[in-house]
Amino acid sequence: MTERRPLVYLPFVDERGAGMQRFGEEMIAALDRAGVSFDLLVGERLGDVAWLRARPHRLLLSPDWSARLPRSVAALVRLARVQGVLGTRKGTVLALAHEIAMRPRGRQVAVVHDITWLKPFAPRRGVGARVRDAMWRTGLRRSAVIAISDATRRDVATWAEIDAARIPVVYEGFDPHVFHPGERTRSGRPVLLYAGTLAAHKNVPCILSAFARVRERGIDAVLKLVGRYEAQEAEALRASVPAAWRDAVDFAGFVSTEQLGHEMRGCAAFLFPSRNEGFGLAPVEAMACGTPVLSAPGGSLAEVVADGGMLLDPDDPGAWADAIVRVLADPGIAADLRARALTRAAVFSWDRAALAYRAILEARVEPGRDAPVYAS
Repeated sequence: MTERRPLVYLPFVDERGAGMQRFGEEMIAALDRAGVSFDLLVGERLGDVAWLRARPHRLLLSPDWSARLPRSVAALVRLARVQGVLGTRKGTVLALAHEIAMRPRGRQVAVVHDITWLKPFAPRRGVGARVRDAMWRTGLRRSAVIAISDATRRDVATWAEIDAARIPVVYEGFDPHVFHPGERTRSGRPVLLYAGTLAAHKNVPCILSAFARVRERGIDAVLKLVGRYEAQEAEALRASVPAAWRDAVDFAGFVSTEQLGHEMRGCAAFLFPSRNEGFGLAPVEAMACGTPVLSAPGGSLAEVVADGGMLLDPDDPGAWADAIVRVLADPGIAADLRARALTRAAVFSWDRAALAYRAILEARVEPGRDAPVYAS
């Protein structure tokens, strides 16, 4: 790899891409469209990833090693190798996720997504995770830092003891070819959609409880949950729903990005009760489909969803049930939410984000006293 080109690093990609992996895929494609010339380094490839096959790159760990090692061990091996590769590179490095060199030799630009795992409601983490956190914190203090929302900027500035004014904010975007309004012909029962994991901070029990209350009012709706999770997690949550309504709760599992867009266009409302998000990609994609969005205000969600959706208390399933009933029963409320969703979604763009990244990489925008917010 030539030292004159920036190196973009993504810790891992997965054929069931979600979260930061989808961010990485979209940002890399947008940087290509923006004319940024860079080399791509990927920590691990899990499964067959079509977009990565078409993109020249280097792997830190071979697929054989990734298949043999337990995930926790692979992560530690990967992080150790990152110190050698990123830490000795003289040129610019753009680290798209939470793995960076502790002591970079050149200029390191680190993207921070969130610090959800450090929040009071997050499960306790082991020694290995705490060691990785300490390494990350050390590296951040020696890096130029980009945050994906103002909420994340405030969080990481406090935790890593970095001046918030030195951290620019660059919002994520959505793919308009996949997430766009479509014909809303409905047949059968209205579908309420959730997309995401079943991690504790996602607060899925809130919408399960709200859904049961909606059904108790005689509304024959369906709750569909898509995303990456284990079957036993889903069954444990399903068991919390009263038996009378259990068959109306569909844990559909992982879907492709294209299928997710189809699901978002077809649902009556998108529900997102998360207690903390670094950005909130799923509700933005739902808004881009012109779908009524009901969201908690946790983390960045009040900032990102803003008036494009309805913000509700994550600890009040009754309020969620009331809001769902209003959206399903009143076409005027649903139409207003759709219009507001489309207006709000127009703020976000991967291509505009890539232009901001290009300016930062080219050092036309260095973190300083007035770090910008790239909102539009």
